[in-house]
Amino acid sequence: MRVVIFFTVIAISFLPACSINKLKHELERADSTYAYVKVAPIEDATGEGKVLLVIYQQTESGLKLINYRTPGTGQDSFFLVPQGDYTVVAFEDLNQDFIYQQGEPAASSDNPPLVTDIAERDVEPDYGSMPSQALQLSASHELPMTIDLSTQALSRQLDKSRSRSYLKIVDWDYPAFSAENVAKGLWQPLSFLEETGFGLYLLEELDPNKQPLLLVHGINGSPLNFKALIENLDDHYQVLLFQYPSGFPLDHTAYTLQLAVDDFLERYPDQHLQVLAHSMGGLVSRGMLVLNDAETSARISTYITLATPWSGHDAARLGVEWSPAVAPVWKSMVPNSKYLQLIFSKPLPENINHYLFFTYAGSRNGPSQGNDEVVTVQSQLNYQAQREAAAIYGIDDNHNGVLDNPCTIATIQTLLARETGKPLPALPSCLPTPPAPAQ
Repeated sequence: MRVVIFFTVIAISFLPACSINKLKHELERADSTYAYVKVAPIEDATGEGKVLLVIYQQTESGLKLINYRTPGTGQDSFFLVPQGDYTVVAFEDLNQDFIYQQGEPAASSDNPPLVTDIAERDVEPDYGSMPSQALQLSASHELPMTIDLSTQALSRQLDKSRSRSYLKIVDWDYPAFSAENVAKGLWQPLSFLEETGFGLYLLEELDPNKQPLLLVHGINGSPLNFKALIENLDDHYQVLLFQYPSGFPLDHTAYTLQLAVDDFLERYPDQHLQVLAHSMGGLVSRGMLVLNDAETSARISTYITLATPWSGHDAARLGVEWSPAVAPVWKSMVPNSKYLQLIFSKPLPENINHYLFFTYAGSRNGPSQGNDEVVTVQSQLNYQAQREAAAIYGIDDNHNGVLDNPCTIATIQTLLARETGKPLPALPSCLPTPPAPAQ
């Protein structure tokens, strides 16, 4: 993973011109062809079932299902869609089968407002001020269409590039993880979205007896970055690989991850989740944790982050100020950005134990230089992140070396085992004994 392309070579005079030109074209195309649809919190749900929100595009051949959401109580919902005409519908799934039946409270509306011209703005978008579509559920309102959001039906109805990315079984050679595609996610994020889409992948069939472990990569990275670490874990874990276009704004990516986590836990009610994130993936996953409702948060216990720039990166500020084309993610990474304020706007739930790993060397066992060649120790040891951490571990390695560092792997094995109640592996000699999880 060449995060160095972003963090240490971002000085504008050294950014590759071809990448900047691709990015500029992507931003122009995004503003001219795409829009956000915002739906206000759904009103008048009985509380007896989960509310499902679906967006359809109006086409000459009829309504085409584009995407869906499972909004929490009081939660706004967002869709990023090609500019066009749409219909939004919602229903309360009283029997929790992800299928609409007559008699379930429902609502619908045609032509919700579209919000455009976001990608090239100089600042992060203000999602709170966007115009929104209101929907009010009623038991007497009958929807004119069949809605089946079961996993099997979704794979038939949704756009192929989107549906194949949700709980698809892949191996480490999956083309979406290639270096070429990863670079596209940073410099051509819209093309990445259209061709690959956000993904939540599996390495094997879903096994209800295994412990789900969610992995979130960093900027210009992919799930492949975790290969060495995962190959050193035992087969007790059900690995979930989240992939995203790293050029997208972090609030959008965190929101998408939150939707995926909520949907996964809704479909598999007996599962609990552990989360492991590297670098910027820590910022994405913390945003997901902030967005979760109490019910979802109660089903997440372990949160492990590696070399995360909790205070942002000053190189992002330089990019925003001087680059002829600004990747949306840079706006999120500017120190004290709205996104960085958001993820610390409320503390982590008490049941979630955060184990914070920071890196401080230019090479394995090398001398400390106040950074890990990519992120400063100061940013990694943000005061609020430290205060909320159950434990903090310093690894004498560089930013990417932490992922296959034997000390990192041994400590993660111990932490995951302690959280799941499995027999403990041998404690790593490189670190002190981790504290027992908070009760």
